[in-house]
Amino acid sequence: MSNPSESGYWDASTGEALSDAELHERYDDMLDSTYPAYEIMGMTMTPSRILKEVDPTCYTGEFHNWTDWEEKEGNLTDEEPEDES
Repeated sequence: MSNPSESGYWDASTGEALSDAELHERYDDMLDSTYPAYEIMGMTMTPSRILKEVDPTCYTGEFHNWTDWEEKEGNLTDEEPEDES
């Protein structure tokens, strides 16, 4: 049996249990690589930070949509991998 997943998700290719922080980091990386950072008065802000701070409800809703999409694409699973030993 693998380690329990705090987030309820595992990496589908490695079977690695993902913490909430790791899952949010992957989501933030996707946002930040998809959308441009913004610079205002010499201060640069990433899209993930902007969305979290300006509209946390949207950030959370789209995070759940993203996890659903990643699961459908076979990148995440909510089923604990079986122990191979």
